Amino acid sequence: MLTIHPQLGSLLRAANYSSLRHQVLSRNLANVNTPNYQREDVEMAEPSPASSAGPQDLSTSGLRIVKVDSPSMRSDGNNVDIDAEIGAIQQNAMAYQTVTQLMSSHLDSMRRAIRGS
Repeated sequence: MLTIHPQLGSLLRAANYSSLRHQVLSRNLANVNTPNYQREDVEMAEPSPASSAGPQDLSTSGLRIVKVDSPSMRSDGNNVDIDAEIGAIQQNAMAYQTVTQLMSSHLDSMRRAIRGS
């Protein structure tokens, strides 16, 4: 059975969250002019105690895409604000970069511990 260090598992879930969120935010941007399109976002649920007992699919565990109920300021019913989406994409990109740097640092320290240096 493959076990993942808890910190590395958390970083992997954060990276998967950021990756999926980028896809969803990009889809929002692509549909900025689609009538009646409703903005979507990603929610991350807390892992249940039962799921921690055995192996998990860390790629999608606890992630779900949800429609965002916000009033539309446009007459076509679309509630996507292009400026807000671009800002969210930039913020998400910075979060993803931070997570990948932390993962790299964690793996590097594990590599050094294994080598004994």
